[in-house]
Amino acid sequence: MNAQGQRSSTAGTLDAWTEFPLHSGLEGKASGYVRILPASSWDALPDERKAIDAEKVRWWYVTVGDMEGNDISGWAPEKDLIVTRHSPWEWPGFSTLQDKLPLDAHLARTLDATGCATEDEIARYAALIEEAELGPILSKLYEIIDQPDGKGVRDNKLTPAELQAALGKSWLAQQLSLLISQHESEWFWNEEKWNQLDKLMGHTPAEPNLNWVAEKKRIETISWWAELAGQPGIRANGVAWHFHPAELIRLFYKPSARLITMEMLQITNK
Repeated sequence: MNAQGQRSSTAGTLDAWTEFPLHSGLEGKASGYVRILPASSWDALPDERKAIDAEKVRWWYVTVGDMEGNDISGWAPEKDLIVTRHSPWEWPGFSTLQDKLPLDAHLARTLDATGCATEDEIARYAALIEEAELGPILSKLYEIIDQPDGKGVRDNKLTPAELQAALGKSWLAQQLSLLISQHESEWFWNEEKWNQLDKLMGHTPAEPNLNWVAEKKRIETISWWAELAGQPGIRANGVAWHFHPAELIRLFYKPSARLITMEMLQITNK
């Protein structure tokens, strides 16, 4: 449905739409993601992307992602269950994840997903790969990024290239920025953790991989967490909650800031 209408012009005020052939989006495509924006973004929108109908309902023209991860644009009315307002302290859209997987499971799965593992290695490390695939981090990332094909099947091969492509879409990048994960910091030296990778690195006491031995020494040298252990937020075991700093600052930049969420199950097409 086209988002077309006639405006009445009133000096000094936001134009109202005298003819507004828009509906609540029941004929549009489904949106797969909630869009979160500062309430002040209404004022920043150009005139052609916002409107007020005869019933004084505000309409927003936005771009979101559909169920297959494609961009779709359309109008959404500021009505209950479609557009709602929130305080930043409600933490709208945020979710928490706790990652306790061993490091070798993460590496084995990464080597498989990027095509760097041989068929023999994939078979030998199948249990580790599956452990990582079923873990909380990848399960959530698959839910957000790994879009199903036309038959509803996911390839379960989330790669760095796919992550990079996801960050190029504002509505998808926002979903990633709202994840808060708890895991051991990479700046915390834990020899046992790094030794978990010995097998994957082809290292044994009898046949050492000298490059890997040197790399572990380098990692130990640059690890600084233990020096600050005991300070506020610095736990001795190296475990911490990790936030997206830019998104957190944006949410709480102004104490009086309000947020709107566009939970558009359907929106009108452009």
